[in-house]
Amino acid sequence: RMYATQGGEDRLILYEFDVESGGYLGLAGEEVRGGSECIVHVHIGKADKTREQIKVSLIRSGNVVSEEVGLTPMNFDYTTTIGEGKEYFRLVAKTRTAKMVSNPIFVTGESR
Repeated sequence: RMYATQGGEDRLILYEFDVESGGYLGLAGEEVRGGSECIVHVHIGKADKTREQIKVSLIRSGNVVSEEVGLTPMNFDYTTTIGEGKEYFRLVAKTRTAKMVSNPIFVTGESR
């Protein structure tokens, strides 16, 4: 799992970021081939284990498709459908003291 962070001791930790589709699981920097439905799993927290307000944006092929706001640690799933061709998912997360950007997970839909 690869991601970039800013924030030193207050940095964010990406405990889970994967895409499940068609019985396969893809991690950041990987490609997963799958069926028409996919589920993005996210779990993010702070290195120092403190609770802080966080905003997490899930980006799908350049467009923000979900924004979650809450306290760290944060968990959420996002379910969607994938058409033919290749798309990607990426996370951008921000707190008052830290920022994190993930590498993308590529998802290739099946030809119909």
